[in-house]
Amino acid sequence: MARVVVDANVLIAARLSRDQDHDQGREMANAFDRGELPTAIVLSDVLEEVLNYLQARSTRPVAVETLDALIESRGFELVYTPKTDFDPAVRCSERTTGYRSPMRSSLPRWIDGGSSTSTRSTMASTVSRASPVS
Repeated sequence: MARVVVDANVLIAARLSRDQDHDQGREMANAFDRGELPTAIVLSDVLEEVLNYLQARSTRPVAVETLDALIESRGFELVYTPKTDFDPAVRCSERTTGYRSPMRSSLPRWIDGGSSTSTRSTMASTVSRASPVS
C-alpha cells in the first residue's frame, strides 16, 4: 500500500478553523481517514511540532484531541523518528544547501534513539510538559 509523509501544516490547518488553509487541510485529513488517499505517515518530530503549536495557538484539549484522533485513525500512522536518523538527515541537508540553522544547538532533545516508549505516552508527556497558554 502506498504511504505519504504529512507535514505539520496539513494537520494544523485541519484543526484550526481560522487557518487560511483550513478547508483544504480538513478535506485532506478526512480523505486520509476515509482511505481515499494513501496512508499518511506522521513522524514523531512533526507530531511534536503540531501538538506544541496547537497548544500554544489554541488550547491543550485541542492538542490532546488531535493526538487521540491521529492514534485512532485508520488513515494515519505515527512513526517514531530516532535521533540516529535525525542528525544524519540534518547534516546531509546542511551539506546540500550550505545552510546551518542557528537553532541547531536547540533542536528537540526528547528523542533518545533507543526508547521503547510508545508514541502516545511520549507525545502525551510532551503535551503535559509544555507551558500552559495564558
